[in-house]
Amino acid sequence: MSTGRDAILGGIRKALGRAEPLDAAAAKIPEARIATHAANAIPARGDLDAAARVDLFEAEAVRVNTTVTRVPTMGDAPAAIADYLKQAGLPARAMIAPAGDLKALDWKAAGITAEFGIAGGEDHTGVSLAFAGIAET
Repeated sequence: MSTGRDAILGGIRKALGRAEPLDAAAAKIPEARIATHAANAIPARGDLDAAARVDLFEAEAVRVNTTVTRVPTMGDAPAAIADYLKQAGLPARAMIAPAGDLKALDWKAAGITAEFGIAGGEDHTGVSLAFAGIAET
């Protein structure tokens, strides 16, 4: 777990009067609630099939000046990132989040010098995974 996340969760635990994370038995209670939670209201513009939601995300991301490149597989990501870095005039170096899926990719074949860890202020490029995204401001 990252130190930032540790600090946030530690602050929440302190506010709740708990010094330690939940034990396995206590953790099952919120996990069960999350697993059975009903979907909330879905705005009409998001009431689309999966492909249309991705298209909408891309359109909104582009609208707020984001560059979007779709790749067929995760394995194609390093080459797409290398192309982006070249077009942007950035060094072919990236700080890659130490997630297994990202560590397994062939960054060297794409011409990217990859370091694994948390990107800092001196890093021009950071790569990480995301479960979901919202393209709105």
